[in-house]
Amino acid sequence: MKHGVELKSQLICNNQLTVCSFPFEKLFNLQNIQAMKLNYKFSNLVGTVYRKGNVLFTPDGDTVISPVGNKVTFYNLKEHKSSTLSVESSFDIICIALGTGGNSLLIFDESGEGYYVNLASSTVIHRHSFFKIVKICKFSPDSQFFVVCRDSDALLFKAPGPQTGHYNPFFLDRTYALAHDSIITLDWSHDSKFFVCGSLDSGVRVCATKRYKNIYVYNLSGHSSAIVGCFFEDKTYD
Repeated sequence: MKHGVELKSQLICNNQLTVCSFPFEKLFNLQNIQAMKLNYKFSNLVGTVYRKGNVLFTPDGDTVISPVGNKVTFYNLKEHKSSTLSVESSFDIICIALGTGGNSLLIFDESGEGYYVNLASSTVIHRHSFFKIVKICKFSPDSQFFVVCRDSDALLFKAPGPQTGHYNPFFLDRTYALAHDSIITLDWSHDSKFFVCGSLDSGVRVCATKRYKNIYVYNLSGHSSAIVGCFFEDKTYD
């Protein structure tokens, strides 16, 4: 574009058509246009609200992580700021799980698709289809395992990294067919040797990550209604 170029526009006033000319350089600063940066990247999501899914805190307790439609938003409670991952799924996100170190995030949408996300680079490392809705997922305290509860099954995966020697983000180690209805609550023991699952069939099952002489899957029965929460006490198996 050269200086001196005029823009013409038509104005209708009192039922009369008027053609006006405007010098282009007065409307736009050509130097600013030439210096304009076009390498934009996604920063935040505006106008979408929470629909479904669990909410997490980062290890330092300063940030809340929440599904927002088909994306995930981080709310910094200290600085009163929010940011949204550029990663998005094809369907609404219903379950998320944060790695123990806070560097990785598991995302599951309502179609049964799972995403392993590296938070440092905000990229999807791997995708895995579970073909069923994932109700809950949680990493072990030692970062070596994570459990995915798909309907009535609990799937034990080895987490990728040097601590396990596996670099496939979804390396299935064991499958536990536990309940007669959906598993909706999950917790790990302090030493990552056991995890406990509660389901809608009013059953609680304690599972070991490997076979021991006296326990592999232990059923705690006698409850009269659906289990909505089950937890280990700190530093004990109670």
